Parts: sequence; C-alpha cells; structure tokens
Amino acid sequence: MYQAFLKIIPLFTIPFYIGLIFFFSVMLIKFIRWIKELGTGKDRLRLFNGFKPRNFWGFIKETVLESLLHVRIFKTNFLLGFMHTSLAFGWFLLIIFGGIEARVVRDGFTKAGQPHLMELPHYAIFLKYFETEGHVTSLPRTVVNFGMEKPFLDFMMDLLLLIVLTGCILAYSKRFRSQVFGMKRTTKLRWGDRITMYALWFIFPARLIAESITSGAYGTGSFLTGSIGSWLASFMSHEALLSAVVPFWWIYSITLGMFFAGIPFSRYMHIFSEPILIFMRHAGIKPQPSIKSGFSQAEIFSCSRCGICINSCQLASAGIADVQPSYFIRNLRHHCPDINQLDNCLVCGRCNKACPVQIDAENLRLVARKELRNEGKAELTYLPKNNGEIKADVLYFAGCMSHLTPSITNSMTKILDDSGVKYAFMDKDGSICCGRPLLLSGQIKAAWQLIDANKEIIKNSGAQLLVTSCAICYRVFKENYQFDDTIKVLHHTEYLLQLIEEDKITVVNNSETVVYHDPCELGRGLGIYDAPRELIQEIYQLEDTKFSKKNAYCCGGSLGNTQLSGKQKNEIAGDALRNINPNNHTLITACPLCKKTFVNAGAQVLDIAQLVAENMVKK
Repeated sequence: MYQAFLKIIPLFTIPFYIGLIFFFSVMLIKFIRWIKELGTGKDRLRLFNGFKPRNFWGFIKETVLESLLHVRIFKTNFLLGFMHTSLAFGWFLLIIFGGIEARVVRDGFTKAGQPHLMELPHYAIFLKYFETEGHVTSLPRTVVNFGMEKPFLDFMMDLLLLIVLTGCILAYSKRFRSQVFGMKRTTKLRWGDRITMYALWFIFPARLIAESITSGAYGTGSFLTGSIGSWLASFMSHEALLSAVVPFWWIYSITLGMFFAGIPFSRYMHIFSEPILIFMRHAGIKPQPSIKSGFSQAEIFSCSRCGICINSCQLASAGIADVQPSYFIRNLRHHCPDINQLDNCLVCGRCNKACPVQIDAENLRLVARKELRNEGKAELTYLPKNNGEIKADVLYFAGCMSHLTPSITNSMTKILDDSGVKYAFMDKDGSICCGRPLLLSGQIKAAWQLIDANKEIIKNSGAQLLVTSCAICYRVFKENYQFDDTIKVLHHTEYLLQLIEEDKITVVNNSETVVYHDPCELGRGLGIYDAPRELIQEIYQLEDTKFSKKNAYCCGGSLGNTQLSGKQKNEIAGDALRNINPNNHTLITACPLCKKTFVNAGAQVLDIAQLVAENMVKK
C-alpha cells in the first residue's frame, strides 16, 4: 500500500502540498473575515451585485487587464510592465497549458490501458516527472500515442517557461538597477518579503533545471529543456542524470512550498487579494471609514509594494523616502503604524493616481489618523453666528489661506463689485476655517462641530450660491457639507468664467504665454481641469506641460503634512517649479496656499482671480 501511495503522491511533492494547503487555509479564513467585517449588512448584500452579468464581466475584464496583463504598469514604464506581465500572465499560462498537457497525457495513458490517478494538483505541476519516471518507462513507446498535440504543448511549455524566466531576470535587475525601469528607487523589504521573493525567484530556475535533467535522462523536452538536457547528457553519464532527477524535483517542490507558505506573510498576498478587491469594487462597495473594515483590509493586503508610489511621491525631493504608501500600508498590515509616518504626507493624491491597483491610500491614511488619535471636544465659542445680518443670493467665502494672501481677496471683491452681483463677503471680518485641516489631521469630531457651525451661518444667509477662492475650502464644501442641492457651490475659477460668459464682466486678450498649475484639491481631488484653462485662455496664451491635470505636481505646502520644515517645503516647491514651468513663464494657480508656497520658493505667481482683475475692462 505504501508503494502504491508513493506512485500516486511521491514524497517530493509533500513540501508543495504543505505550502499550498497552508496558503489556501489562511486565505479562506481571511476572506471570511473580510466579508464579516465589511461594516454594514448592506455591503455584505452588495457582494451579490458582483455576480450580475455586467458587474461580473467588468470584474473579469479588470482582473485580466490589471492582475495579469498589468496595463497600468505598462503605461508607467514598458520594461516594468513586461516584467510584471511575464511573471504573472506567463505563470498563469503555464498553469493553463500544463493542465491541458496533463489532460492529453492522461488520455494517452488511458488508451494504453494503464489505470492511475491523474486528477490531483501535483500531477500537472510535476508532469515532466510523471510522463517519464512515473509512467512512460513502464509502457512501450509505441503503445502510448499522445497525438500531434503533445509536441506543440511541449514547445508552448518551454516557451512560456522562457518568458517567465525572462521576467525573473528583469526582477533580479530591478532590485539593483531600478532606474532602468523608470523608478528612482525600489522598495525596501522586510524579511518575510525577502524570503518569499527569493523563493519566487528560484521557482522557475529550479523548474528549468529539474525538467532539463529529466529531459537529458529520458530524451524528452522541447527547444529549451530538451536542448539543455542534451547538453547535460553530452558530459554526464546516464546513471548520473537518473540519480539527479528526483533531488532536483525535490528542490522545485520545496521552493514552491516555501513560496505558497510565505505568501500570507509577504507582499505577494496581493496576487490573490487584488481580484477580491476588484470584485468588491464592481459589486459597488466603497472605501470605508475604518482600517479594520473588510474593504480596507482587502486594500491593505492588495498592496504589492511595487514602489511606483515611491517614484510618484514628491517627498523624495526633500530626501524623505520611507513614508510613502508602500511603507505606510505595510505597517498598517503588520499592526505597527507610526504616527509621524502617518502625518508626513502631502495628501496630494499623486500616489492614488499612480497606484496600479488603485488603492485609496489617501483615505486609508486619513482613517488611520482618526483611529490613532484620542479626540477631545473642540471649543468653538469664538465663532461668529449669523442671526440674519448676512443676507445675499451669492455668498463669498475667502477662507483662511485667502486671507493670508490679500491680493486674492482684493481681486475678488473688485471683480464682484464691478460685476454688479449682489453678494455678501461671509468671512470678511474674520476667517472661519472650513474644517478641512481638522479632517486632514484625523480630528473628525472637531471638524464636524466646525462644519455644523458654518452650515448654520450659510443656510441662514438665504444664499443660493456659495463661491470660494480656496481649493481646500471648495473640496470640503463639495464633499462634506452636504447641502442637498439647496446651495450650489462653485470655485472662483468656475464662477469667474460664468460671469464672463454672462457678459457681467469683460476682459482683454493678451499675447503673453503663461503656465497653469493644477492645485491638488481642485484637480485630482475634484476633477476641475477645464474651467481654469478656459478662463485663462480668455486672457492669455496657455502652455500645458506633461505635468498637468492628473499628473500635476503638488506645491509642497500641504495642510495635511505637519512634519515638513520650511526648508523641505521649499525644496519640494522648487523641484515642482522646475518640472511644471521649465521656460519660466508667469505661473498661474487657483489656490492661495499654492500661490504662497511658490512665492516663498522664488517664483512669479498670480492667482487666477488676480489675472482676471488686472485684465478686466470697466463697463
């Protein structure tokens, strides 16, 4: 019986099975936990939406394009994309073609009248061993007829193995020469990541050697393994080759087992977590306000630590390269978040746009800030109240940063006065914070106290339109104030363009060329790209660069970062200026914080409101 068992499951396959069973057990437990912790019963019910044909097709499409073909990484860098695709899609095809080849071989043996069990997973994985050492040698070659498919499948298996090996070589190179792959630096790894990575790197060379030795011993294989096997047979005796077959299949099995066992403790968990995350998104589940929620956990485990976020993060220009999502999410996963690391972020959204998995690292960071802070009740008795003295159809809110750059508020009041619009300057006598700085720091309760106080003032004014000059204020008004369409909110770029289109103000056109800088909150945050450009083109010629719109650089003066020194902010701003304005044109922006930060870095900067005010023709 023992011999019969060994014929079905040889001892050398045991490491593979141990690793595989351990991995799937952990994955099943995690998956059940994520579903249980989705947060609400509605989200758990939404999972069933993922099986609707349209949603399920979208899930399959995105999984193929991003988990296997890595289209977004290709857009970042072709060589980097090819490395990931050759490993992921190449290995996937090896499994597919290996399964087909195992079926072909099984049918051949069945026709030959040899009963056996060929349905277990190890059979396709170690097929080159079983079709020689395990079975073929016990049957006459003329009896076992695999048909014309077998040589083609042998060729495909060798070709796919070569493609995956090419990906391995590129992966080795990336660890030491990341610049070749369009990356300034690669990710620093923990030991769990390193050991699993080394196992992955060795899986396919071990497979190549095992299959080549087997080919040399039995005269099988195709252009790759067959050629190497023939070369080995040219200087090794047949007995030596035979004696080396099983030991090298042991090595292959051990590396596979180590890799599977290491996946739950390493970044490679993303291989299986990412499709689950994609399914949740297509089912309609959204980012949630808790790190422990099932969706947040799926995001955290879907981070591959590829390092693309490190490459896109501007903090590196100030010498900071250990706080990016690759490291921050890793620490969340291992339950060791660093509060200084959490706070050292521009919250500009560049990493979100660059992430090939589209993980909302900005939301994860803000939620983590909230959960790691003990909030007290804020004292807001200093806030003025509107008891009916502020009445207007249009309410202008400058915001704290606009008050610190009076050229903007002066320009806006001039424009509004000349336009004949009946408006009220809500915070003329004292700046009332919109609440976003508190939200960015994780002080959610205090922020909502402030938001509620402001909402009372705004609603009591009877205004139908709220206009703000600050991109930071604009985002919080749009996302958090929830006016329920009773009050329309516009950024001053949108409103000034509207005033021109309604012929309430007139501007003159000049031939000067200017460059526009997209503020993070206005651009990537809310997708307002066209209105500022249309407004500028009413007056000046606009020169766009590749570092605009969703690729725009942050000024570096983010209110979301409490760790940067003034010198570091200037370094980030200086690097941004060199990229977004290489020809030293006048720089136009639409955020008072961006204007102030770029001026401190030595740039000539105008807010878009200044541009309009200086070129407005009095009617």
